Amino acid sequence: MRDAAQGRNGAPMPDPLVARKIVVPTSRGAVVPRPRLFRLLEDGSRYPLVTVVAPAGWGKTTLLSTWLQQPADDRVVAWLSVDGEDDDPVRFWSHVITTMAHALALHPDHALSTMRPTRATSNDARFVAEMIDVLAALPEPVCLMIDDVHEIGEPSIPAALTYLVAHAPPNFRLVLSGRFLPGIPLGRMRVLDEVLEINAAALAFTDAELSSVLDAAGHEVAPADTARLLQRTEGWPAGVRLAELAMSGTAGPPATLTDLTGEEAVVAEYFINEVFDRQDPVTREFLLLTCVADTLTADLADALTGRADSEQLLETMARTNTLIGIQGRRPWYRYHQLFAETLRSTLRRDDPQLMRAQHRTAARWHAARGDPVAAVRHAVDGGDLATARLALGRVWLRLVLDGELTTLTRVLDLLPRNTVSGDAELVLVRAVLHLESGRDRLAQADVETGEQLLGGLDGTDRTRAAAVAATVRLRLAQLGGDIHAARHAGEAVLASPALEVDDPLRAMALLALGVCEYFTGRRGASQEILREGLRIARTTGHDYLVTGFLSQLAVVLTAQDRPVEAVDAAQEAVELAQRRGWGATPQMAVTWHALGWAHFLWNRLDEADLYLDRAELAAPSGDAALLAAIHMVQGLVQSLRRNRDAALALLAAAEGNLGDVIDRFVFRSYIRAEVVRLLVATGRLDEADRRLAPHRGGQRSVGLAVAEAELARARGDVAGALAVVGSAPGGTGSGFLDQHLQARVLTAVLTAELGRPDDADRVLEDALDLALPGDYRQPFLQFDAARALLEAHRGCPAHRRFVADLLGSDDAAVAGTAAPGAEVLSDREAEVLGHLAAMLTAAEIGAEMFVSVNTVKTHLKNVYRKLGVSSRRQAVARGVALGIVRPGPGRG
Repeated sequence: MRDAAQGRNGAPMPDPLVARKIVVPTSRGAVVPRPRLFRLLEDGSRYPLVTVVAPAGWGKTTLLSTWLQQPADDRVVAWLSVDGEDDDPVRFWSHVITTMAHALALHPDHALSTMRPTRATSNDARFVAEMIDVLAALPEPVCLMIDDVHEIGEPSIPAALTYLVAHAPPNFRLVLSGRFLPGIPLGRMRVLDEVLEINAAALAFTDAELSSVLDAAGHEVAPADTARLLQRTEGWPAGVRLAELAMSGTAGPPATLTDLTGEEAVVAEYFINEVFDRQDPVTREFLLLTCVADTLTADLADALTGRADSEQLLETMARTNTLIGIQGRRPWYRYHQLFAETLRSTLRRDDPQLMRAQHRTAARWHAARGDPVAAVRHAVDGGDLATARLALGRVWLRLVLDGELTTLTRVLDLLPRNTVSGDAELVLVRAVLHLESGRDRLAQADVETGEQLLGGLDGTDRTRAAAVAATVRLRLAQLGGDIHAARHAGEAVLASPALEVDDPLRAMALLALGVCEYFTGRRGASQEILREGLRIARTTGHDYLVTGFLSQLAVVLTAQDRPVEAVDAAQEAVELAQRRGWGATPQMAVTWHALGWAHFLWNRLDEADLYLDRAELAAPSGDAALLAAIHMVQGLVQSLRRNRDAALALLAAAEGNLGDVIDRFVFRSYIRAEVVRLLVATGRLDEADRRLAPHRGGQRSVGLAVAEAELARARGDVAGALAVVGSAPGGTGSGFLDQHLQARVLTAVLTAELGRPDDADRVLEDALDLALPGDYRQPFLQFDAARALLEAHRGCPAHRRFVADLLGSDDAAVAGTAAPGAEVLSDREAEVLGHLAAMLTAAEIGAEMFVSVNTVKTHLKNVYRKLGVSSRRQAVARGVALGIVRPGPGRG
């Protein structure tokens, strides 16, 4: 592989000032071979863009320069190292043209060599378009590597690079390396698979690579010690090299290797001799007074030192001391963690009282600026538990409502355990944290302890703590299905004099109450409560709480036969969660469930499968009602696919989730009816009859009426079946719309079977009118005999398109992937088969498809059964023979 330093045919180097930018840097010292990353870069040849992006010290430049030294084909590589001086379009594009022309050894009269960007043309997309045309005409491929691309701040340059990648000819690819990509959007490229991204996680040393570093330095280190060093440095190449440098000169494996810190003698000696002692007295004092902070601003440094010129001093140190780095573009600075540990050890040894005082100063500074998390940590380290408790009291609810549970856990763990357990408010905070993390039993124990400690509080503090305890009680009761207790606790929260109308704690209570009302069937009341809570959440600006309310509203709207509105609410929740990284949180399980349910109603079964799998993975294990709802819809999907045994198993799981949790569960009758229908469909008529027996004689639901009518029809009593379904409760308020539509479709089928086609068509037309606003499709696909009625109704102008879609989607949904000689596979099953062919494990298939391993195993059982095989090898061979294998994005 040729690079710009070589050129061809002895081509002369450009001007020395430019030449230094287009020469591939030479690595100093021993370089660790990284074949895994070299292979990744080689694989990147099929992408128009490769990015190598990570913070400083992660070996980006070293990786690319050493890769270019590996034997390879004759592809030409043009290298450009940019710096702050290149943040000018004319200068930047001039260097790009120069390095490519030199790497390709182009004649000075070549079209590329003669391109001259000007102030006017370099900001114009036409200039880049002209260059693309010239590149496309080159006789051989060229790779342009731009290093330190984060130095570019001029917006027109990344915009032009984005255009270049989007329209790149096949013989050109671009490699960008830097700490970040300035203004280059990757979202669309990721979707189109047009970019290979190598990040810090990929650049981190592996165990084998770390061993190579230590071996090269002459250290014989046990594997366990290497693993601990890897954990300490987190694979950061610069950190590993610093550790190796600090350990150099020792005899044998150093005792500090297992827990390398800045306090160990060999590391401390290096920092003291090579860094600290070389500073002037003013700087040494500054280092000791500010080392308690993980990150610094000039204001914080002024507070810790009593100076007024910290900003200037920090800027000077950032330019001259490589162990102090500027984080991003903000005026925040930090010490390398090992250097900071050395400084803290020195301060603790020389003046422990001063160290505690510095921590207390930092605590007050962070608390005053709205960062109670840092304030708590510094207050604890400074021995000021009163300030720590006050700071945590100010922040805990915000952290919960913003979904920052990990941060809250970390902060609470900073406080001594006996301090937390003996404080009413703190133990209740811990109860809330347990509750939000799905640890219901621990939350129960803590709320009992907290209530016992309420007597130690006075006035408003006691009243508010009592409201917190009632909120925990409410949520626990809601999860356990104790609706009476939940409503009682909810009333206590909402009536608390310590809470304003828009208090976020009221919103938390309204969310739990809305869930209770929904699962007991009071859908209208639930929607009213949830909309009031959503208003509070939006007013107070807590997105995590907003997401929770949108999620619950989505399922309520679906249950109110408004799936289109439901999906709008769910999509808003998804977009908000994706921006904040909450896609797998328990509250998002409700969103995925709502989307799965709506897509089932629309007969989009593959999408329903995907959403329901995500819901099952995210749902907390203690939320029996939610799990029952998820399993129920999963069962409905399998039933519509005609996988009736799987459907019965899932509905049984839904019944098992419930037990005696909620007596009046919104889906209880629905589940019972679907179980009976499936028993009838599988020929177990006596068992279906026994299931129906307890519900005869009284007022039955529309779903049970449909089930009993299907049983009568299966026994040959069509007239009796029609009489039963005709007695079903009227009005959609007495059941779900899809059940009422099923009743109408079955009525039409039965009426036609009794020789009254005109009456049957009128009933079917009524059902179609009712289904159209919400695009309900699945009720018409429940009965095989309905297809002939739909065919006969094709000519109706009002329903022509809907009926045509129904007949077409019926083929796709039930037939799936057709193949002669085998039972048909669904799209999801075919995808699993493709992953089998790629030799992925069940866990890897689950990761690729965003589903649980148990769901993968269910799909595998269906694949084996339908193909008539008993092993992976046989399944793949059968799939290939039938032409239905669809290789997924796995190996090979």
